[in-house]
Amino acid sequence: MLKFIAGAAMGAVLSFIFVQFNLAPPAILKLPERVKGDLVSAATEAQLYDMTAAADVRERALKVYFDNRSTDAAKLDASLGHPFLNAMYKVRAQREARQLLGKWSAFEKVLSQPALREALVRKHGTDKDDQLKTVLLVEAFGKMPFLESWLTSQSLDTAPVNLLATLRQISGASGDTAPVSSESASSGG
Repeated sequence: MLKFIAGAAMGAVLSFIFVQFNLAPPAILKLPERVKGDLVSAATEAQLYDMTAAADVRERALKVYFDNRSTDAAKLDASLGHPFLNAMYKVRAQREARQLLGKWSAFEKVLSQPALREALVRKHGTDKDDQLKTVLLVEAFGKMPFLESWLTSQSLDTAPVNLLATLRQISGASGDTAPVSSESASSGG
């Protein structure tokens, strides 16, 4: 059991080092993996390039091909302008936006508790629900650096007054609560 844990930890550390510093294991260590990958890829190419095969068969063949030829997948993604990577980023941003929208709904419960509400009013200097919820949303948003950088890279509005609408836009959520009023523009954040 200890060998397994040590091996898993070493694998995680080496993976981090290889990615972080653009390193690779020595070529001789990759030879058995390369031979296996080439054999499996050659065996699946018939299904992969058979345009008459069912879509699920071609999808399984593509999965097997990329499982064994991951560098081909990375090169293909790069040559096309990273559509796969961008899709992964979008999915994560949507997930994080839905999490923040869930918190927006929970802020109503927080504000319904007199002691918490009073503490928030004192801390933020306003007693308006929309402004308090916006401030709380901006604070929670500040703890999600990936979402913030992705929204910025997509030129989406992250100003406190528009943050809720932006989160709804990218998450696909409909307005389950009242939109942020123009009064909340003065909340700062």
